[in-house]
Amino acid sequence: CSLQQDPWGECNVACWEDFRNQECDEVCNTRECLYDGFDCLQPVGKCSPLYDYYCLTHYADGNCDQGCATAECDWDGLDCDTKPVELAKGSLIVYVLVPPERIRNQTQIFLRSMSSLLRLHVIIRKDASGNDMIYPWYSADESDGAEMIMRQTAEPTDGSKVYLAMDMRKCKEMYQDECFSSAVEAAQFLGATVASQHSLDLAFPLYAVSSDMNPSEPPAIGPRQRAPAISSNICGNSSNSTPSANPATRGISNHCQ
Repeated sequence: CSLQQDPWGECNVACWEDFRNQECDEVCNTRECLYDGFDCLQPVGKCSPLYDYYCLTHYADGNCDQGCATAECDWDGLDCDTKPVELAKGSLIVYVLVPPERIRNQTQIFLRSMSSLLRLHVIIRKDASGNDMIYPWYSADESDGAEMIMRQTAEPTDGSKVYLAMDMRKCKEMYQDECFSSAVEAAQFLGATVASQHSLDLAFPLYAVSSDMNPSEPPAIGPRQRAPAISSNICGNSSNSTPSANPATRGISNHCQ
């Protein structure tokens, strides 16, 4: 990987040596040192396999599923949260090594994995016409005015450029001050993770990240529309496999017909 901006520029301690090593280093648990990669927070487990498919396909769809409203299941995309929106400053811009159509068709997978990694609720920004800000991107056109801080590969490639906003309200409720408050901090965290040779554990591979602290359009916040259906066949049947019941709310484990 190549870092064109040092994510540790504000950190006065050699915290990169122990970043995300699953051991809490209190001296590194600061905003400037990227909260020690969240090593000082209680680890969040995985969503139960009994509920995971249901919670994924109903993530941030505008309907509250209480059984999915847990840290392990990424809070149901905040569908059950009634507190006012509290956005981090700026736009996080991610350059993803898949075409825009794939991100649009698997929006829930993409957003839930980003939200889980950053411990913030991540949403796709919309332009003035209300369209998701997901654009084709070609590495040959990289010099678009945004300064890259992380790149995972030096090879020319094509993919998507996606503008993201981040809602901090659940993070602040759970972790108080240990939340990224700007797109710059989130981008630095992603860059530091790659520089430390840790996996980003995202649904789609990233090529680079950057930030825009003066986005021209606000993200659309309000009643959510159901995201496109997940196309992968998790149940092992046809692509039309549906839950026989709502396992997240009724506790039924065999939810694939």
